[in-house]
Order: sequence, then structure tokens, then C-alpha cells
Amino acid sequence: MLPGCRIISRQEADAKALEVLYKFPSLQTFRQENNLALKAFDFFWYARSEKIILLDSDVLTFDRITCLDECLAWSWNLFLKDYQYAFNINKAGFRMFSAAASYKPINTGFGVVSQETLNLDVANTFIETMDRNFCPFWAEQTLYAIMSAPFGVELLDDSFVVAKEPGLTGITMKHYVWKNRDLARLEGVPIIAMRLRDPLNHTQSIVANDAGKVGLQRLQ
Repeated sequence: MLPGCRIISRQEADAKALEVLYKFPSLQTFRQENNLALKAFDFFWYARSEKIILLDSDVLTFDRITCLDECLAWSWNLFLKDYQYAFNINKAGFRMFSAAASYKPINTGFGVVSQETLNLDVANTFIETMDRNFCPFWAEQTLYAIMSAPFGVELLDDSFVVAKEPGLTGITMKHYVWKNRDLARLEGVPIIAMRLRDPLNHTQSIVANDAGKVGLQRLQ
């Protein structure tokens, strides 16, 4: 499905991290303690193109992403729109990093970012100034928002959503974040399974009710 893809073992990635982060012990500790830190750092060490596509394993697609080629050509960093500001710092904190303009409700479950986004000096300052009790689930996302400031931040349209409630009508992509994983099983996976059984049929639309009961409806 992904010709030419390379699977990198955790052992190999950890060895690379020691090499790259040798001047940043705080970042080394952060990466060891927070698995999401790998998403903030490691992608950039191995990327061979100008753009990186972020795609979490709990993201499901229900329609063609027709804008992807266009997104790859844009100069700014592009993300899903979250239903909240899931950051470790507020807008005043973003100003401290000269990143007030990127204080937008991004969600990194899916995104298209520049290969030059990673800034270890900025990341190190952020980690060293954070209270050790900061929310570990939001640290990687906060880093992406701050480090995206030089490129600008844009959000995908409302057909690309972060799961908050049932419903798939008009949805291209849905990110089933940790507390809504059961919703993926109830509404998302059945749709994907039905379409896999009939991959050549594109005359179907998704229908869903408020209780999350979903199905495919053949278009007339």
C-alpha cells in the first residue's frame, strides 16, 4: 500500500536520538518519558522530502482527500482543527515564543508540515520552562504549534474533524482521540469494512444517526 516505505525500529530510532540530542539532555529525558515526543522529533531526522505528512493510527478517512496535492504545495503548516485549544500554555505563553499567530486549535492527528519545522533550541526552551506536571498528551501538539510559527498555521475545513460526538455525514476524515476510541469501533470501522468489501463502488454515502448507528446509502 505504501511503496518504498521504510519501517524504523525503536532501537534504531533511540540510537539516532542519542546522536542528535546529545546537546539537549532535557529533550532526551522528554523523549524517553513521553512516547508522543517521537512524533515531534524523529520524523524530521528521517524525512527525505520538503514536506512531511502526519497521520495517526486512530485517524479514519471516509472520502477521498482531494486537496492533498494542493496542501503539499502550500508554504504554511496545515493541521486538523481541534474542538479545543489542547496546549500546555495559553496565548500569553505563545507570545513568549514569538508564536502568537500560531495560537490556533490545531490537532496533529493529521497534518502537512515543512521538513524544517523542527527547532531543537525552541523545543528545549519549552521543555525546560514547563512545570514537570504539564499534560503529557498535549506537549507534542504544543511543540508543533510553537515551532510552526515561522511557516504560518492553517486549519483544514470542517469535513476534517476531531471526534467529539457520533456522526459521519459530510465527514472526510475523523480523528478518534483516546477518549473516543470506542466511537471509532462503533461507527468508523464498520463503514471502512463495508467499503473494503465493495472498493469499486463509489455511489454510496454515509448515513448516521445521533446514537452513532451508521450505514451506507446508495445514491440515486
